[in-house]
Amino acid sequence: MTTFIYKKEISEEIKKEYGNDSSMLDYFSKRISNAVKLDNGGYVLIEKPSIRTRFCYGYSDTLDGSERQEAGELAHNAEHNTEYFIKQNLEQLQEKICDLYAGALVYKSYDNAKIYELCFDDTAPDRYTDISFIELSKGEIERLINAYKEEIKKFTKRLNSYLKRYGLSKVYAWTYWRDE
Repeated sequence: MTTFIYKKEISEEIKKEYGNDSSMLDYFSKRISNAVKLDNGGYVLIEKPSIRTRFCYGYSDTLDGSERQEAGELAHNAEHNTEYFIKQNLEQLQEKICDLYAGALVYKSYDNAKIYELCFDDTAPDRYTDISFIELSKGEIERLINAYKEEIKKFTKRLNSYLKRYGLSKVYAWTYWRDE
């Protein structure tokens, strides 16, 4: 695994936006896990994912009642199956990789700093005329995918440490009836 090689550069970009506000610098140093440098010199930040311990599953009335049973099984898995717990937590990162394979845009998210946000909604440029979207090159997409794959490895290690310490004792799952 590589280390966060752009940490100093990101700190400089944050200072451009917030000055020497130590609380913002501290916030970013705790929340950002990595960054990918874009061809234009900007950066896409990758935040550390949070460990999800609360799971909610909805069901509605069906003729055979299978949705309610399925929701109950999912809730049971969340509270008793470590593989399911890990899979559900990694889903957020794996979705980013799938979205990147489909293509992504970025937009500048700060006025003074060269920090960009990912956007996977291809209709966004039509709806947000006040934001300039940039299409990512194949190389940039490849770098982002590799960074997210690295993030999956780091997060899996964190999840396993969490499970070693707490097991599933802090996981809470429930079901609810949802309106159709």
